[in-house]
Amino acid sequence: MPEFPIGFDNLLATFRALGAAAEGSLTETDDYLFCEGAVNHPVANFAVIRNLNSNDAGMFARHAAQRSVFHLYAIPTAPVNEMLRRAGFQPSYRMLQMAAPAIGPVPDFETEPISPIDVLAAANLMIETFFQRYGLAEQGAIRNAICNSGIPAVGQLTDGAVVSTALMHYNAETVGVYNLCVGASKRNKGFGRDLVRRIRVAASENPVILQCDYNLGAWYKSLGFSEVSSLTVYTIDPKIRPELL
Repeated sequence: MPEFPIGFDNLLATFRALGAAAEGSLTETDDYLFCEGAVNHPVANFAVIRNLNSNDAGMFARHAAQRSVFHLYAIPTAPVNEMLRRAGFQPSYRMLQMAAPAIGPVPDFETEPISPIDVLAAANLMIETFFQRYGLAEQGAIRNAICNSGIPAVGQLTDGAVVSTALMHYNAETVGVYNLCVGASKRNKGFGRDLVRRIRVAASENPVILQCDYNLGAWYKSLGFSEVSSLTVYTIDPKIRPELL
């Protein structure tokens, strides 16, 4: 089995919690986590790859060909990536996996506590930021998945409105940060930077891990993160979809 970067178990646990809350049918083996959902959105139609063989790659391809949305996430191991290409997948985009070391206890006078945020309000901001292109039914299903996942939402309020938020998922070794976002009218005003700092303070003895677009890598590095790996997101090649049906 390949060696995985720090936080991969946290990532898997988060996908597992969201997929289950999205009422997806989950299958987990030593090689992958696979979720099949009835509603076409990425929170319930995905696979996260630990390891892969050609039979499994073909099975994922046939499944993906029957859905308008199916994302397959793979750590960049050459044999896996080449096998997925042969099965009919193509790389859609890549995300950086980043980690910041534990900062340890912070004196009380330097600590600004992070605020738990109503998860419904947090989910609405996440949908507005990341899932605008989906229809109302798909957005509703994503909202339900976030709200029912059991993963706490944290963030900041201004005049009673959520201006920044993220899901903050603890496990034994790391704290994972997912869907961190800032409201459109509040960007470039320091809210995101402040939220990341507060998350790191709250994590204290635990490293913080996250996935982000490549164009945000420099911003997170300025906040104490470093790149540990990348995550390639594959989708089925539309040119060969009819051949797989």
